[in-house]
Amino acid sequence: FRQTVAALVGADLEGGDVAWYSSGSEALSSVLSSLSGRLVTVESHFPSAHYVHEHWALRSGGQIHRVPLDGNGVLRTEALVDALDAETTVVSVPHGDYRTGILLDLRELTRGMAQRCPEAVLVLDAYQTVGSFPIAASELSPRTVILGGGQLHLRAGTGIGFAWLSRDVLGRIRPDRVGWWAHQDPFALDHGPIRYGAGASKLRTGTPALLPLLSLVTEARVLASSGRGDLASSLRMSRARIATQIADVVEAAN
Repeated sequence: FRQTVAALVGADLEGGDVAWYSSGSEALSSVLSSLSGRLVTVESHFPSAHYVHEHWALRSGGQIHRVPLDGNGVLRTEALVDALDAETTVVSVPHGDYRTGILLDLRELTRGMAQRCPEAVLVLDAYQTVGSFPIAASELSPRTVILGGGQLHLRAGTGIGFAWLSRDVLGRIRPDRVGWWAHQDPFALDHGPIRYGAGASKLRTGTPALLPLLSLVTEARVLASSGRGDLASSLRMSRARIATQIADVVEAAN
């Protein structure tokens, strides 16, 4: 499962690790619980993220800056970059607008963060795009978290969310909840102080729901079959096909 998710977001298990959750909302809540400061987001983020951000600010004392849409209801990446400053510690944004499908320019955002807030953590919500758009985690900030789930393009159903966290971010994360699966050796059934597992395993709690995990892995294998087993190739093919369909619709509308 961890290898599959890493491949879906253009990453590996050397530069980061994967934590599983029951939903994307739970993943966002878990990651933000260890962060503080000034959070920049966009007003078109999915409502669940909006609620999580508000709860985070209330508990941490953090500040939220929401970048508005332009006069045409479009999210402009340059407007998001303009809102960043040296006080920004978290950039929590969706890769794709859930209402319009408009995508952020990740390269422009990455350059802007490097110039304006190089120590900030990018929390990229790719729930709307993972499985249909090639994402290259290696081209983003070294302090990146990529969130997703299995319900939309991956067709793996509900009950599965995930977060790929870069090693830099994993070093900053301090879990605010634990369970026996977060232990370094859970089956030792140790009653002493918890010894956290390596990587993202410290973010685990109790026994995972295995069927949703298996469902996502299976659907990813089906998707990869269109690229002769290469998931990255399949994602590029999927994006090319979607782009062609969009172009056909635009041409017909004009």
